[in-house]
Amino acid sequence: MDYFGQDVNIAARVQGLARVNEICLTESVMEAPGVSDVVKGRPASRDYENLKGIGQKMEIYRIEISPV
Repeated sequence: MDYFGQDVNIAARVQGLARVNEICLTESVMEAPGVSDVVKGRPASRDYENLKGIGQKMEIYRIEISPV
């Protein structure tokens, strides 16, 4: 199954923002059911980023994860 479109482009750009030991999520993912329960208690920051090919700033959450 192949996926196309703007959502795929956004996901690829957001993935590329993540640094070591963190994940990056868009505002819409953070608002999805159950996500807040998964990330609760983890250090997080929020910022707006220009994503290549998107044309507007997007709200991005950076969630710190512990190395295994």
